[in-house]
This record gives sequence, C-alpha cells and structure tokens, in this order.
Amino acid sequence: MTEKAWMKAELLKATESLIDMASESELRVLGELIGLQLLKAGFIRQAGALGMTAQQLESCRLDIEEKQRQVMELVRLLDETNANAIQAVTAPKH
Repeated sequence: MTEKAWMKAELLKATESLIDMASESELRVLGELIGLQLLKAGFIRQAGALGMTAQQLESCRLDIEEKQRQVMELVRLLDETNANAIQAVTAPKH
C-alpha cells in the first residue's frame, strides 16, 4: 500500500469515527471545512487551465478568502461552545 493510500484509509476511518460521535454543529463545521478545502484545491488546479483573466482570478481568490473567514468563524464559535461545555462540567459544584 502506498503512503497516499494508507493516509487516505486512515483519514476515512477517522472521518467515520468523527461523524459517528459528532454533534450536528460539529458535522456542519466539518462539512464547511471540507468544502473550503475542495474549493481551494479546485481553484488552484483549474484556474490556469480555465483561461481566466486576472480580474476573474482575483474575484475567485476574494470569494475563497471570504468563505475561509466564514468557516473560521464557525470553527471559533464551535471551539468556544466546547470550551464552555468543558468548563461547565469541570467547574466546582457549590
């Protein structure tokens, strides 16, 4: 098995485990992260081949940056929610 095939298999197992235990919010953030990475990969691989003008390329780049800001805000909110949940569970009870 090549290293890429092994990494793919490990990622699939990890993703399935995460999906099984994730909350709806976590699944949404995971989906957005994956979508963002696919958008970036597609843009990088296809931009030159599509014969886009410099203006079109810049517009796509700005759209990707905006999507990245939105996804990072979702990640921040999820992290904050998780931190609050951990704090609530571990806080001393009076």
